[in-house]
Amino acid sequence: MIDGLFWLIVFVLSLMLISSLGRVKASKKQLNRNNRINWSRKSRETKTIEQNIIEGESHEISENNEK
Repeated sequence: MIDGLFWLIVFVLSLMLISSLGRVKASKKQLNRNNRINWSRKSRETKTIEQNIIEGESHEISENNEK
């Protein structure tokens, strides 16, 4: 009984701490800058696709094809 009460109090205090930290906001100087990282999912997917594409010619490779 006391053990459960202890963990309940720890849980409630943790929630209070997290909710109070959630209100902290970045300053205007940090928010309004030109070199911010774009964290949206769409931009990450686009960059991944662009990085995997290599421009050039392709040749078919077979086991019997020796150079």
